[in-house]
Amino acid sequence: MFVPLLLTGLAARLGYIHLTLSMAWLDSDPALVALATATVLEIGAYYVPWLDNVLDAAATPAAITAGVVATAAVTPELPPLLRWFCSSAWSPSGPRSSRSFEAFPRMSWGKRY
Repeated sequence: MFVPLLLTGLAARLGYIHLTLSMAWLDSDPALVALATATVLEIGAYYVPWLDNVLDAAATPAAITAGVVATAAVTPELPPLLRWFCSSAWSPSGPRSSRSFEAFPRMSWGKRY
């Protein structure tokens, strides 16, 4: 869930994309360190089954939010209202409200069905 924001921040730091002024914090040192640390911890959590299930349940809404923020950060030419509307509709995470519940069937908490 942190990878899109980390890659957006790195791409901005390396000059591949230009961020809006309100999203300039994505290429700051503290933001990149925090996002890189969170990405490493998230990858490590995949090896702990119960923690992976908890993160899957929490990650879907957070991934949608991260996709909206990442898309809004790189569309400075649009008016603010249109930018947020388009980023929520066309973000990499997209309007996937039906996917919000896809992690829950996997959360068996030790039970076999």
